Amino acid sequence: MLKLDSSLCGKLLIAQPNAQSSFFSQSVVLMVQHTDQQGAWGLVINKPSMVADVQQVCEAFDLKTNLRTEAYVGGPVHNNNVHIIHTGDVIQDNSIQINKNIWVTSSISLLDDIVQDRGPHRWRLCLGTSSWTPGQLEGEQSGTHPWTPQHKWLTMPVPLDILEKPVQSLWKDSVLESVKQSVDTFF
Repeated sequence: MLKLDSSLCGKLLIAQPNAQSSFFSQSVVLMVQHTDQQGAWGLVINKPSMVADVQQVCEAFDLKTNLRTEAYVGGPVHNNNVHIIHTGDVIQDNSIQINKNIWVTSSISLLDDIVQDRGPHRWRLCLGTSSWTPGQLEGEQSGTHPWTPQHKWLTMPVPLDILEKPVQSLWKDSVLESVKQSVDTFF
């Protein structure tokens, strides 16, 4: 059973430098939900999509825009799902609060607000999700059979300014910060 303080919701999962996964290698995952009954899901936030950008996603929803902004691969499943990570200055009814500044929504009306220049100050569009069945993420974090220590994720709270951090260095910077935070707990 998941302990109250062991939920990874509101945290970043950061792939270890020696991670063996071809998809999750050098990934940073913003965890959106994590329960013992439903498992967990989050969004990879540092891997630009090679198949679509924001303009193409907008066109798929009949939204006209000239935005030439990158879309990101949120994960290897539900590739047609669209989620927007955004600041809290504009929220939707289904927005999920991650911390006091970061929210996640699947509302296409927020995408319309963005196109109409009424959207949040900062945002990132993700295609697909990363998900774990009940107990799977806990197993990965344990590093015990059938998982290995390479499955274990580094973790840290989602920074309030995560959408302002450079995507190109996000994984490396997050690894360093997570290790620093872990070391600081010992001193």
